[in-house]
Amino acid sequence: MDAISGKLDEMNDAIKKIVAMKLIPDPPVLDGTESYTLYKQWQIKMRMKLATVSTSPDLQILYVASRLSGVAFEVVRPHLPFDMGAGKPLDSPLDIFNMLEPKFQEHKLERQERYNLNFGSLAYYPPESDGRIY
Repeated sequence: MDAISGKLDEMNDAIKKIVAMKLIPDPPVLDGTESYTLYKQWQIKMRMKLATVSTSPDLQILYVASRLSGVAFEVVRPHLPFDMGAGKPLDSPLDIFNMLEPKFQEHKLERQERYNLNFGSLAYYPPESDGRIY
């Protein structure tokens, strides 16, 4: 009976490890098509994953960098430990999030401006109106 209970404990531990290794979705790539909300959701999932990955800041930084691609990776690349770029070295993975935050904010504002440009002209102003939109 103890052998069976020992095997069940091993299986439960293995299942917990598999659940902890759940894949994080790819991050937005700063091409202007993703929403700011999608980036924030990715950031939350990455922070949760970092709690289980490692306690070493360098390994956490490399893990977050490995999940980036496109323009987002190019923003971070000069600051990575293995790159001899001109950027200030990163101290923690939070530095990566702090670097990407303004970039995604810019895209959020650009998307809003494009929306206003494309759909703001659809309002109907009758001739000689008092300025109200109908």
